[in-house]
Amino acid sequence: MVGPDGVRAVLDWELAHVADPLEDLAWICVNAWRFGVLDKPVGGFGDREDLYAGYEAAGGETVDRNRAAWWEVYGTLRWGVMCAGMTASFRTADPTVERAVIARRSSETELDLLRLLAA
Repeated sequence: MVGPDGVRAVLDWELAHVADPLEDLAWICVNAWRFGVLDKPVGGFGDREDLYAGYEAAGGETVDRNRAAWWEVYGTLRWGVMCAGMTASFRTADPTVERAVIARRSSETELDLLRLLAA
């Protein structure tokens, strides 16, 4: 989105679909978006409780913590499958460094899932 002052926002509709709103809250908590900052589960910069409180204050439903946790496990698994899919792209249609780097991250999600399931 561009306004009088230049770029105002960037919208990424790549994975847009109709679903449980908690899926979106959990997606930003998936470890892949923390960039190594494990003690800040919301994108590497915040805490879950602050995210949930902000969501609720903005008019969202009361966040069911167990349902949000389920969506975080699902999102982590989903990211792992997406990374594994990059292996096929790398080997066939798109042998770029970007594909290889994302493909190798599938092993990280195995550890992330084990951590989430043990919690």
